[in-house]
Amino acid sequence: MPSVKDAQASGNANTKVVLDCYDSFNKGDIDRLLSHLSEDIDWEVLGLDERVPTSGNRHGKSEVRRFFGEVMDNFDIAKFEVLRTVSEGDEVVVLGRWDTTVKPTSSRVAGQWAMSFLLRGGKIVQFREYSDTAAANAAFGLSPRTGQRVERRPGQRPS
Repeated sequence: MPSVKDAQASGNANTKVVLDCYDSFNKGDIDRLLSHLSEDIDWEVLGLDERVPTSGNRHGKSEVRRFFGEVMDNFDIAKFEVLRTVSEGDEVVVLGRWDTTVKPTSSRVAGQWAMSFLLRGGKIVQFREYSDTAAANAAFGLSPRTGQRVERRPGQRPS
């Protein structure tokens, strides 16, 4: 599997910007990640129940900074890796996988994701995340059928 550095060496300028964001995130350097965003970034995580702290739409760098605080407060990330990038013009799509424990419920959730980025002038102006939202909602103890909170024992995987 290619590393982020391998992909950066072979990709276009927009792909390099996006991959530097992943490298920054994995190193905990949120300031460097934010330096790649436009001031009026449109950032959205789609499909999660509104009670999941990382769900919804955010506008501007300060709201995205709060988003990453919510990620750190709510997830113990064991794995977050890029598998492939696809780019055309100002758009970059990244496919990857993650494995994490949801801190409030101690539930483990793992899966694949796709994230899309739109860039203008070398800055990210739009971000969209697509993932297995049913599994993520369940890991937060939310029933995929009713939206009601369900109780789980620590470490129990969502059904």
